[in-house]
Amino acid sequence: MTSKTKKIVLILLLTFIATFNSQQLKAETLEITNIKIKNITDDSAEILWTTNKTSQGIVKFGFEKNNYLFWANSENSLSTSHKATLSNLSPQTTYYLRIYSQDSLNNRIISNETYFTTEKYQDADPPKISKIKILSITGTTAIITWETNEPAKDVFRYGTSPKELKKYKKTYQYQTFHEISLTNLSPSTKYYFQFTSKDKEKNSSSSGILNFQTIDTNDNQRSELKINYLSPTSDNQVDIKSNSALVKVETNRLTTATILYGENRFNKKIISSSPKKTKHLIFLTNLKPATEYVYKVVVEDIFGDKIESPPLSFKTKKQINNNSDFWEKPIKLIKVKKTPQVYAIYSNNKKHWIPSPEIFKSYGFKWEDIEPVDYSEMLKYPQVTLIKSPLKTTVYTLKHGMKYPIYSAEVFIQKGYKWEDIITLSPEEVKFYPTGEMIY
Repeated sequence: MTSKTKKIVLILLLTFIATFNSQQLKAETLEITNIKIKNITDDSAEILWTTNKTSQGIVKFGFEKNNYLFWANSENSLSTSHKATLSNLSPQTTYYLRIYSQDSLNNRIISNETYFTTEKYQDADPPKISKIKILSITGTTAIITWETNEPAKDVFRYGTSPKELKKYKKTYQYQTFHEISLTNLSPSTKYYFQFTSKDKEKNSSSSGILNFQTIDTNDNQRSELKINYLSPTSDNQVDIKSNSALVKVETNRLTTATILYGENRFNKKIISSSPKKTKHLIFLTNLKPATEYVYKVVVEDIFGDKIESPPLSFKTKKQINNNSDFWEKPIKLIKVKKTPQVYAIYSNNKKHWIPSPEIFKSYGFKWEDIEPVDYSEMLKYPQVTLIKSPLKTTVYTLKHGMKYPIYSAEVFIQKGYKWEDIITLSPEEVKFYPTGEMIY
């Protein structure tokens, strides 16, 4: 073989090796392709993608661009075909996401950001009726209450024969707690009733035919309606804040309470929530700091008896400009080793995930104060689920990155929540969470 031929062979060999190494390097580059978003419903979506190498993947997603609060793992571990199901989503909400993949050689790749919007909530299920109670029976009246798992209107039919429920009453607001007051009944008489609850999508459920018997008494000889307890009666009570006040009313019979209030005149009104009760808790909100307010209470029972309290007054507290004085201070900050999520641990031994670096900094927290812990240690702390802002009395439940306002103090108690579980966060963080439907 001549020297020239040897040179040509060497050049060809080097070219082949370079080409082979180039192809091998290219083959080792991890790629994400064929991203598809399928089967989008009102509360879920499927994310599908492929990789050119066997890998594992995760989808990170959230409500804002480049801010991913949640994640879902690929159902196919170490595969080239991947699918992740995103669940517990909110209806008619836009979600942004990226896919993170890693192969067995720890090569990693992140997809471009994409997004999708969930469908409108399609409710095909009828309301579920529960907790039917005959709350009160007299000689001529009765109060029946029940609950539904979603807001509904009602038609209530009743009569003295189960086959002839000729009389009826209707409710005209969608609600989850339902109350019907029956009057002008006959003493010592058995009455039968049945009701139908219908939701906004016209799905309906009916109760069985139930009954009660009025007592043998003359309601005309009933005792006088009275207000047994009323507060606030002075400015130094703990229920008075800079922008709110809690009015407490107790009566000797089941009543509805109406609070009339204002600055120097009774130009505002708020009515207690159902059902009729002997103990009322009513929040007055959006008050002005360091301001004198007058108020009075009007209560009315099922008989139409009505009494009015004498005028009372209170003065709201002075507003403190530094709202941070009202934030709940955590006892420590923790994070699981090798993970980015930071949690605040509060005095009730519950943890709260701080959702972004901006929120973290807004509290004045320092990164060096974070204590790394094992995953098992983090699991010891239950999650904070009740939050509020120092600027408002509204209490929210926190779930899947959204806050849901609780309708009233009575609803709060009915749901079994505890006041000591409420954590006061900064106004900025409370505002950060999107607001969901009211909890009734």
